[in-house]
Amino acid sequence: PFIPQAEIKYIGWLTRNAPTKAASSIIIEFSKPEDANKIIDEGLIWQGEVFQCERYER
Repeated sequence: PFIPQAEIKYIGWLTRNAPTKAASSIIIEFSKPEDANKIIDEGLIWQGEVFQCERYER
């Protein structure tokens, strides 16, 4: 989805970098819940690749 006005409050890895790990999870926190919900519903496009997203609560 294209959200031109979406404001990201935080981006961080869920786990620390491990040399043997092939994949990891990233946390993206948005300023507005509506923007986060749209990403959860429609997916996130990052560098031309679509990623499925889900809600995460700390």
